[in-house]
Amino acid sequence: MATEIGAFEAKTHFSELIGRAERGEVTTVTKHGRPVARIVPFGQVKRRWVSGAALREAPAVSAQDAGRWREETDRLRDSDRSLSDPWEQVGQ
Repeated sequence: MATEIGAFEAKTHFSELIGRAERGEVTTVTKHGRPVARIVPFGQVKRRWVSGAALREAPAVSAQDAGRWREETDRLRDSDRSLSDPWEQVGQ
C-alpha cells in the first residue's frame, strides 16, 4: 500500500521518505490533493512497451498546445538564437 504525502510535507521530510524507499516502501506525493509524483525504490519502476499504433491513436498534446509549440519554435528559428541541447551544457 502506497503512502500519500503532500508536497510541502514531502519537502520537509525528504530524508525520511528516502529511507522508506530504501526499505521498499512507495510514497505518492500530492499537490492540492492531486497525485503528482511517486517516490519508489530504485529498480522498482518497470518500463512498459507501447506500440507505435497506440502512440498514434493517443493525442500527445492538445491542438492549443501544439499551436503554442509551433509558434515558439518558429519564433526561435527566426531569432538570432540557435537551438541547442541543454543537456550538452551540463558539466561544462
